[in-house]
Amino acid sequence: MPAMAEQPTGGSDGEQEARRALLHQALVRMDGAPDKDRAADEVIQAIDAYMAGHPAAASGSREQPVMDFDHPEAPRTHWVTVVVLGVAVLATIVLAIALAGGWPVAVAVIVVWVLALLVLEIA
Repeated sequence: MPAMAEQPTGGSDGEQEARRALLHQALVRMDGAPDKDRAADEVIQAIDAYMAGHPAAASGSREQPVMDFDHPEAPRTHWVTVVVLGVAVLATIVLAIALAGGWPVAVAVIVVWVLALLVLEIA
């Protein structure tokens, strides 16, 4: 087991051992207990007593946060996306006007949008 950092304690070594023993006994009794809810309550009480005696363990995470959620990044405008979608809409309008309806227009519009999606995936 790796060595733990020295933490402020909530009492003498004897008190700590008594809390650990109380928690251990509560966990052992929980498995074979006929009343699971009462056994769970005893475990919670034992954990609460242990945490009250170890304020450093109850103080929260000791790791630095990975991300600062108080200052979210401003969303960036992706100009490539705007340009590609604009060109695809313009090409769709031009094809609808220039070609004489039916299947040729449908196929041309599908090709335009498939190409636009491919460009967006690459960019």
